[in-house]
Amino acid sequence: MNLVLRMRKVEESDLSAQTLFLPDEENFEMCLCALLEDIANLNHVFRATRNDTTILGSKVAAMNLQRAGA
Repeated sequence: MNLVLRMRKVEESDLSAQTLFLPDEENFEMCLCALLEDIANLNHVFRATRNDTTILGSKVAAMNLQRAGA
């Protein structure tokens, strides 16, 4: 199973009580890299790659995990 997570930068129109200010460019890049690393380290994720602001992940099928552990 393939998973796709599309991210976008916070814009002025997103400002609200929960988002009081726009993050700077460096923080967005740093957070995106950290998120990719976290996803790649999940148990059932076979591979996670990044294409600009999109994270692509491949999930290992549960049946394959059971066979490998048996």
